[in-house]
Amino acid sequence: MTLTDPELLDRLTAQGRILVTYDADFLALAGERLAQQVDFSTIIRVSAAFGVTSEIVDDIQLIAESIAADEAQNRVFYVPL
Repeated sequence: MTLTDPELLDRLTAQGRILVTYDADFLALAGERLAQQVDFSTIIRVSAAFGVTSEIVDDIQLIAESIAADEAQNRVFYVPL
């Protein structure tokens, strides 16, 4: 089953999960949802220019461990930090 970006974000939001992505389309989607006052799951946007490094993995882990469940909506983080 293939989900569209909005469907994926809806599913992750319903499950209380964080989205980690290279896809910049999710930034526009987050902006739309903020403007419409529609909640969405936290998005961690990884810069493709850096590839996957231990620093990026550490940054993702730091973000995931630092935000409480009730704070894990309507936020966008960029890594590397």
